[in-house]
Amino acid sequence: MKRNKTIFIWLCIVFGMICGVALLASCLIMVLMGPDIGSGKYYDNPDNYDTIDCKITYFVVSSEYETYYLDLELITVPPHRAYVDSSFRIDGDNYAVAQKNGIEDNLKEETEVQIKVASKYLGDGWIYPIAGLTCNGVDYLPFEVGYKNIAKYQYEAGRKATVAISISGSALLLGLLLLGANFIIFFKVAKPDGV
Repeated sequence: MKRNKTIFIWLCIVFGMICGVALLASCLIMVLMGPDIGSGKYYDNPDNYDTIDCKITYFVVSSEYETYYLDLELITVPPHRAYVDSSFRIDGDNYAVAQKNGIEDNLKEETEVQIKVASKYLGDGWIYPIAGLTCNGVDYLPFEVGYKNIAKYQYEAGRKATVAISISGSALLLGLLLLGANFIIFFKVAKPDGV
């Protein structure tokens, strides 16, 4: 009977340790991989956007994800900015605006366009979000609409990240409590009877 009790206690200890480590790992992943909480404020500032003349080298419509993917040859880039990639996208509410304005019928590879884009991408999947797109005098995505939609999306993502970080903090605390309780039980059970 005592042997069964000891085995049960050890199984509880091992299970508790595994749960504690898993909670700690999930906290770390959520904090490191989540969106930047301050990105809404960055994207909400029109001064953070540059106007760039480009040529479309690749244009794909993803109806499933409601996203336009563009690979662009940057013709004019402001000297004080560095764009580390040529991949751009229009998605979310901006996808609907651009679609309504006929972007799919009028843009193709080798078309020269003018875009408004921020030089940083924050929690955006490593593809620059386009806030404005004009071609031959037609605003397929007006900047005043586009940058506000991006900022709104980022504010919402920041609020969700704040909740996720709060949950992660609670999970971290619970994980530490579980690990601490299991170490106490471990040393109490492992201690010889005569000591």
